[in-house]
Amino acid sequence: MIFFTFLLVLNATSAFRGFAQWSIQNSNNSNELESIYFLDTVHGWAVGSGTILKTNNGGLTWTDLEYDKPDDWLTSVLFTDSLKGWIVGIRFISIFDSRGIILHTLNGGLTWDEIEDSNNYFYSVFFINDSVGWVGGTSIFQTVDQGGNWTLQKDSIFIRELFFITSNIGWAVGDNGVIIKTSDSGYTWTTQQSPINDRLWSVDFVNNLNGWISGDEGIILKTTDGGSNWIKLTTNTTTWLFSISAKGNNHCWAAGMWGEILHTSDGGVSWELQENPNPAWIWSIHFLDSLHGWTCGENGVILSTNNGGTVNISETVSDSDILPIFPNPSSKEINIEVGAIQNIKFQFFTLQGKQVKNLTYNNSSGEQKRLTIEISDLPNGIYLLKIITNYSSIYKKIIKK
Repeated sequence: MIFFTFLLVLNATSAFRGFAQWSIQNSNNSNELESIYFLDTVHGWAVGSGTILKTNNGGLTWTDLEYDKPDDWLTSVLFTDSLKGWIVGIRFISIFDSRGIILHTLNGGLTWDEIEDSNNYFYSVFFINDSVGWVGGTSIFQTVDQGGNWTLQKDSIFIRELFFITSNIGWAVGDNGVIIKTSDSGYTWTTQQSPINDRLWSVDFVNNLNGWISGDEGIILKTTDGGSNWIKLTTNTTTWLFSISAKGNNHCWAAGMWGEILHTSDGGVSWELQENPNPAWIWSIHFLDSLHGWTCGENGVILSTNNGGTVNISETVSDSDILPIFPNPSSKEINIEVGAIQNIKFQFFTLQGKQVKNLTYNNSSGEQKRLTIEISDLPNGIYLLKIITNYSSIYKKIIKK
């Protein structure tokens, strides 16, 4: 139900505070960033379109390593310690000539040794230690001597990402729902049964049994038996999820188009959409533990969190007259005086930070309005309501009785 009411003006400079689940870091770069990797909470790297960035303070500041090949598309980065690292990608020499590239550094990225492959593209790199690693894309190659020699393990395939849990056991995912597994360091690969035929972008395992995959159309797959069986989870989104990162058996994050970041704290039974201060597409998400994580994507955007991206309930909740709500407490519905504000989002969170309701209202007429929101579907308790307009956001405490 919607009723007319008096005009309400929202002052964007009013004295109230919200909180950011994710914070924007200053990359000093506007190029597309495809991959981000942190060795610990201090040392991190991000790579993308002709770009290699490095931080030695957790991302508070980023240094451009001034990579001198602006046409290279760098797709994946990984370091085994603060000095030894790997990057793969594609080198565009002309419209008729493009090649896969493998870069290796022994000095933290100050200089790079290069390998070109005119027959393959590379989208993912994974090293289990300083010596043993794999690159994947249109083929999979392995090295056991720090990149001195590379052995072709599998071709005629399109791999988006590789992940190894030990030097023997690993998985790779790619287009058309492809999931393959090796138990012998990649000498043989076995196709696992996939419940979907869509493109799969990213794979992550926390141990030999428990793993996650993300893909197109909001797809998230989970296994608890090493991939013998994959279950498609319900995420309530159709966004392409380009990257996934899991910590422990319960916590997992996936990110992708329009800056969407999904999180589960119950092993995938339910998913919350975490607040993101920037809508740029996210190509890579990386968590060190259940608290410290980073993303990178369009326009050089890098985000970070030190609380797992969850709602910080200790922040100030507004008790001002801005957007008054009544009755509160309520058992069935609440009324919100929104005046002539045209675009508003309403997000309900539990005190544990789980989003339980998400509504959007568009007042295209610009007339004065009062909105009524049903809350009878919510269990009794205290909720945090975030109200987002084109100008600002505000938080209100709601009591359902």
